[in-house]
Amino acid sequence: MYEKIGNLKSDQYKLNCGYSITQIQDLLKSKNKEDFYFGEILMFYEAILQYNILIEFISKHPDDYLDLLTNTPDSELNSNYQKIISALNL
Repeated sequence: MYEKIGNLKSDQYKLNCGYSITQIQDLLKSKNKEDFYFGEILMFYEAILQYNILIEFISKHPDDYLDLLTNTPDSELNSNYQKIISALNL
């Protein structure tokens, strides 16, 4: 599920980049452009890590990854994946 970083609480999600949600929120709110861009870079890095997790998952389940991705406890995520699958005619 996609969440805006500004809406996250510090204990809601663990980032792998070594910074906390609160620290990145502070960087992104900063008037200092260098801090702001560093916060953006950290979030891009985090997104790359999440895509790598998804790629590993697909590699482990090449025959049924679509079924597995659309059968999670998150109904909104399931629905979004179904829309993508339909749009791509998979």
